[in-house]
Amino acid sequence: MSVRVASWFGILIATAGLGVPEVHAAPPSGQWSYDIRILMKKPMPMPERRMQHTECGQYPPAMAGCRYLDFKLTGQTLTWTVDCSFDGEKVTAKGKATYTKNTMVGEVIIKGKVGGQEIHWENHTRGRFLGPCPRP
Repeated sequence: MSVRVASWFGILIATAGLGVPEVHAAPPSGQWSYDIRILMKKPMPMPERRMQHTECGQYPPAMAGCRYLDFKLTGQTLTWTVDCSFDGEKVTAKGKATYTKNTMVGEVIIKGKVGGQEIHWENHTRGRFLGPCPRP
């Protein structure tokens, strides 16, 4: 796997399980388990891939070259945008997650350029709250 593809997988994982900044009516903070379906539409359509991911904390740190924008929590629905720039190429990920007590359903759409080629990836995520984060 190339470094660039590995970077985009990092964005998929980082944005798939994106938690919420400290705001009222936020879903529980702690350990979450995610089932992620990844669809690559461009540059070359690929069969759906599935992965499991477990994460603790509010949200992952931004990757080098990326920044989180537009965090909005309306009711139990969180929306956000992540802008990334690598080697002068821009990629934007827009996400939406809806939380109901101890579960979440969300999606992230990623579009931009990598290696001079247009990309379009989507991930669809279902998550469930597992409880407090384990102690180190």
